[in-house]
Amino acid sequence: MHQTHASMPIDPVAEVTYAVLGVQSAWSQSGLSIHGFLERVLDAMPDLSEGGEADQRQRLLSVRLRGLLETGDGIVVTSKALELMTEYDRIFCQNGARVVSDIRPVFSTDLHPKAAVIVHQLRIAYHEGGQTEPRQFFVALDSSDLRQLKSVLERAEEKEQQLRATVEAAQMVCPDADG
Repeated sequence: MHQTHASMPIDPVAEVTYAVLGVQSAWSQSGLSIHGFLERVLDAMPDLSEGGEADQRQRLLSVRLRGLLETGDGIVVTSKALELMTEYDRIFCQNGARVVSDIRPVFSTDLHPKAAVIVHQLRIAYHEGGQTEPRQFFVALDSSDLRQLKSVLERAEEKEQQLRATVEAAQMVCPDADG
């Protein structure tokens, strides 16, 4: 597995998938024909080697990219779905949540601990405005807050199951971030 700048493992298959979807998205947004798009891509590439070898590599790249772009609706729909899923100001980071729990002593006037409270700190990491470096915020929670948050998330999962069933009943696909 590859490592990101934050030392998080990245699946090589996911890297290739996102690269392919990125090419599809760039072509879709360009408004160009496949031929016109490929010409622009190849013109923008610096020659990696001199002479015939560079031309041969560019022709091979052109054939492969054309094959990817002409594969049909599967990549187009997945690319558009990914765009819709990420078309927000703030996107939750993969592995972007963590809860740190603490016991905090409560001291009496004679400086002896007489009680303790348990508190939790929720960290949410997200990407904002297309930035690659994640941002984060922290929220203090007590046990009541944890129960409420858990209930809200469980309800969201139940709603997602119902919505997926509706989509499947309409014989549509429903891509998600997990693949």
